[in-house]
Amino acid sequence: MDEMTLLKDLGRDLEAQPPASLARQRNRLMEAARPSARTPRRRFLSLGVLTAATSVSLAAGTIAATHPAWLPGHGHHAKAPGRSPVNASYVLSLAADTVEVRPAVHPRPSQWAYTKEVHTPDMVELTPAGQSSPGKPETTEWWMRFDGTKQASLGDAVHSRLHVDIEEPDSDETSPFQDYKYLASLPTDPDALVERMCPHENTPVLKAQCVFTSAYKYVPNVAIPPRLQAAFYRALARLSYVVVRTDVVDLAGRHDIEIAEAYPGDFQSEAILLDPRTYEYRGQQLSYTQGGPLVSPNGATAPHDTDASARLAAGVVDRPGTRP
Repeated sequence: MDEMTLLKDLGRDLEAQPPASLARQRNRLMEAARPSARTPRRRFLSLGVLTAATSVSLAAGTIAATHPAWLPGHGHHAKAPGRSPVNASYVLSLAADTVEVRPAVHPRPSQWAYTKEVHTPDMVELTPAGQSSPGKPETTEWWMRFDGTKQASLGDAVHSRLHVDIEEPDSDETSPFQDYKYLASLPTDPDALVERMCPHENTPVLKAQCVFTSAYKYVPNVAIPPRLQAAFYRALARLSYVVVRTDVVDLAGRHDIEIAEAYPGDFQSEAILLDPRTYEYRGQQLSYTQGGPLVSPNGATAPHDTDASARLAAGVVDRPGTRP
């Protein structure tokens, strides 16, 4: 069976029911790799708690084993300049070299993980004519205590004032502190990391899907060890079906670096957004069609929807309501 047929078989069920929101996609990623959390916590864990080595010559190639005709190039931000792909190995190697030297964060169980983000709403709005239209982006702040006993929120999507909830223990959940300890235990050699994350994927497509899903989940961790973050960047740099673009406009209007999936004939594409100077995590985007490939073999992009989040601030604090 060739990779195109395998990819179509893997995505058949999803094509019948495209993701309705970025939150649903986040839930899928959480369930794919770690015990899932309850719905109110999933958005926070995936974005807030759960937040290449030697420089490669630009002449080494244009894209790390990708095919430009498959790459989504228009999408929600079609008018943004600089949307053409750049050398993935060079950019991600530089990103890894940059992030791995920053100080590591060592949270205590009594501390709180904080994130502030602007995101596309999970619900659509109705026009006066009764037609649906995308709602306005929402800005939300989240605090989660690392021992998992409490969470707090503030923002127009949840509460206008700080609201603190007591979390009931659940045997199927891990606390943010347990997640941090898990990340700290992962290998920081990119080959060893890929083997730990994806030991059974034996085709380029499956390997790329698995590694990208792991990076999509763990890179946003506010307490991710810098050397592990660098290892993820280096692992992505070596993959087929991963493309890097510069000057991509995010939901907050900033110009970011985009690391995106680029599978032939796929009906959706996930992307991780990075700061173009510090290479820290800035957000996520999911582009998807109602059926059929997102990008045709001739490079044309099909009409599609985009769900997105843009991180405005993140860090570890001592109590809810405070910010880094």
